[in-house]
Amino acid sequence: MLTGIIVIFALCALISLALPPSCPPTRAFPSARRLVVQVLGEIHEGVHFILASPHLAKAIAYLTIATATYLMVAVLGPGYVTVVLGLPAEDIAYLVAPAGIGVVLGTVLVPHVAGRLGSVRTTDCALALGGALLLGLALAGWSAESGPNGPGSAAIWVAAGLAGLLGIVNGMILAPGQSLLQAGSPEHVRGRVYATFFTVSNSVAFVPVFFSGALADLFGISEVLGGIGLLLLTVGCWQLLAGLRRR
Repeated sequence: MLTGIIVIFALCALISLALPPSCPPTRAFPSARRLVVQVLGEIHEGVHFILASPHLAKAIAYLTIATATYLMVAVLGPGYVTVVLGLPAEDIAYLVAPAGIGVVLGTVLVPHVAGRLGSVRTTDCALALGGALLLGLALAGWSAESGPNGPGSAAIWVAAGLAGLLGIVNGMILAPGQSLLQAGSPEHVRGRVYATFFTVSNSVAFVPVFFSGALADLFGISEVLGGIGLLLLTVGCWQLLAGLRRR
């Protein structure tokens, strides 16, 4: 495989030699102050457009929540496997493998579900279900901590099943969210909308990495998972009820 990649790169390098030479066009670069003003203006335009579109703002919020929750579960996952379930650290595959398969299945199922419910209601339902599944993981953890755990215990298989369902739900948030983001942003502001989305998402992404471990040390891994699940379940149900009232 490595040899094939090297050959492909070598062929690309040879083909690029046949490209006609051309001089880059000369242009005057604006001053640093003008660049800063231009960037700030574009950011302001993108944020203003997003806030004026509820579906676009919801898509960005849900995609950010999904990313942050995924990272927090990834940080807590090794501790959940070793401390809560009583497995060796290398057995984290019990959670990772079902979750990965679930994401693929969720992406495949999205067109069928969104075709019936619509993209907005699909993301609302997926967020509420994700919260319920995280609560289920917390309950499985409490059950494992209060009873026999280790290889072969029922809590492991329950946790693996819940992780797979979480993967499906995650796929049902990511795919419709990206669809709403694409459909709700016209071409002339799409770049600004995506720039704002990545700025918000990356800014929030560091929160679980820095604080989830400390929260788990203070309150416990299952307790943190349960708290996140309760929060997501509340937000998802609130959005579903708000959508039903608007209909």
